[in-house]
Amino acid sequence: EKTYILGPGDITFIEFIGLPELSKNYVIDASGSLILPEIGYINVEGKTLIETKSLLLKEFGDYIYEPKINIYVVKQRVLNVLVKGEVNRPGLYTLGEQNNDSNNSNFGSNDSLTSIQSQTLYVPKLFDAIQKGEGITLNADLTNITVIRNNPESNGGGKIKTTINLLSLLEDGDLTQNISLRDGDVINVK
Repeated sequence: EKTYILGPGDITFIEFIGLPELSKNYVIDASGSLILPEIGYINVEGKTLIETKSLLLKEFGDYIYEPKINIYVVKQRVLNVLVKGEVNRPGLYTLGEQNNDSNNSNFGSNDSLTSIQSQTLYVPKLFDAIQKGEGITLNADLTNITVIRNNPESNGGGKIKTTINLLSLLEDGDLTQNISLRDGDVINVK
């Protein structure tokens, strides 16, 4: 997604068009950096895929004539989200861990993009976070759940806030209300 913010633990697939030997998975390390051929460490933490792509094009311009690069997230890092308000167990929860052990073995350095895309990317949703909080209390207003999220630097930085109506999900099956979560989201059930 355009506004996904990269961070340590994300596994990216960087495709160098015309240079298949460089096209493979690159993990963002604990310092927020990718370790790339010719360039070495390049910090991408806090950047979107679009920002990272333009940074890579600029950096690789010295080594590759008119580089053509695509970048994809093939495995998202685990997410830490705060669930508060009218839930049975408010707290800080980690989401996205369930497939870690079994999936890591699938990500070798020789993966082709097609084999990666055929694997399903598990992205935690709002409902998952509410389940972690062991459901809502009797006082919860399902029409008024706020999610506060970090805004990418390219969109002005800071925080953005949205209000979700989970009642329309439950009553009308409006799945757009069950939004994908991001690392650092704060979910408040009013």
